[in-house]
Amino acid sequence: MPRRLSRTFGDVSTEPVPDHLLERIRSIALALPEAIEKEAWGHPTFRAGTGKMFASTGMTASGQVTMSMKAPVGEQELLIESSDHIYFPKYVGKSGWIGVTIDEDTNWDEIAELVEESFRQQATRDLVVRLGDD
Repeated sequence: MPRRLSRTFGDVSTEPVPDHLLERIRSIALALPEAIEKEAWGHPTFRAGTGKMFASTGMTASGQVTMSMKAPVGEQELLIESSDHIYFPKYVGKSGWIGVTIDEDTNWDEIAELVEESFRQQATRDLVVRLGDD
């Protein structure tokens, strides 16, 4: 496993994600068919209908806003190696998820693509059909 796969961003904080960043995240995640927001572990998570979680957001103890989402199949390592903003998240990294740091320089188009791909993997077939083709 490459060294960068072990890179994480510390322990989770109970501090809320700043409103302006959370609103951007919500606008992406909740635009997907039947996506819902549900609080878990003290932070917003986004789920495909009433089913599986496809994204979550929170803060680290050091104040860094992060998101986690399911990486495209076979692309977790490539994504982590390709960007200093993408990392191997605690707890869910072993299940193919990636973490992404969120800040004022975030590429929101990239976040939207990653969130949509995660949704496609976690949603029911009916919801994916409603989303349409790439």
